[in-house]
Amino acid sequence: MIFYSKRNVLLVLIFWVLVLIGPIAIIINPGEKDLVLWILIWFGCWLPFGVMLFGLHYVIRGEQLFIKIGRLVVRRIPISSIRTIHAKFSLWAAPAASLQRLHIHYGKYDEVMISPRDQENFLCELRRINPEIEYKPKS
Repeated sequence: MIFYSKRNVLLVLIFWVLVLIGPIAIIINPGEKDLVLWILIWFGCWLPFGVMLFGLHYVIRGEQLFIKIGRLVVRRIPISSIRTIHAKFSLWAAPAASLQRLHIHYGKYDEVMISPRDQENFLCELRRINPEIEYKPKS
């Protein structure tokens, strides 16, 4: 089952500013000697951010939770190892495109923050596989 990442309006706005800043700079200063360098820097800024923002999703397959960016598997978590899930608002860097996140504690000391768009169904699916998961809503 695939769950797409929720997107924060601020992060989407930052993405579009990065996309538009390159063409605006070229229009403002068309005779720039280092035009190719600026285009490469511009492309290098928005491409990875866009792939992460629009390609991030979470897949539950069998007994595993896969965190994926596009086709790349960033992390694989055995659902049986998930102990607790906390809903939280966080600015910390994580494979999440929203600031409203689920903080997952798994294994002995491992943790990850994610932001599935449909958090309720995501939690239900995880708890169907591992009923031992303790959920703590945002307080």
